[in-house]
Amino acid sequence: MNIFILVLSHIMGLIFLTSSIDKILKYKEFILDIQNYKIVPKNLEKIFAIIMIISQLFCAFNFIFNQMKYINLGIALTLMFCFTIAIIINLFRNNKINCGCGGVVGDKQISWSTVARNLVLIFMMFVILLNSPKSIEFSSNLVIFFNITIIYGIIKVYSKYKFVLNTY
Repeated sequence: MNIFILVLSHIMGLIFLTSSIDKILKYKEFILDIQNYKIVPKNLEKIFAIIMIISQLFCAFNFIFNQMKYINLGIALTLMFCFTIAIIINLFRNNKINCGCGGVVGDKQISWSTVARNLVLIFMMFVILLNSPKSIEFSSNLVIFFNITIIYGIIKVYSKYKFVLNTY
C-alpha cells in the first residue's frame, strides 16, 4: 500500500477515534449538541447518539488497522455527508450552535469553514477509496447498497417527522 494512503487512513482514524472518545467523555453535552441541530426527533436523540459513537469507533479502528476498507469508507463517507448536510441546514437557519464534532477537530460554532473542513475530509476519503486495491469487488457493491439504505432511511424518517422538523 502506498505510504501516502496509509498516512491519510491513519489521519482519518485519529480524527474519528478522538471524536468518538470525546463524545463518550462528554455524552450529555453531545446529546445537547444533537438537540441543538433540531433534525433528529426528540425520542430518537439518545439512540442516534449511541449509533453515532459506535459508527465512529468502527470507522476509527478500521482506518487505523486498514481493515474492511470499502465498508468502512462507505460508513465514514455517509457520516461525513450527513454531518455536512446538517451543518448546512443549520447555517441556513442562522442557528449559532456548536458543531458537536469533538476530538482533534474541536467543538466550535458551526460556520462555512466547518463545511469546508468536512469537504476536505470527504475528499481525503475519496483519495483513499480511489487508491485502495480492488481485490474484493463485492465490497463496493455492499457499500453502494449500504449508502442507498441509509439515504432511504433518512428520507423515510424525514418524511415521517417532517411536521416536527418544520416546527423548529
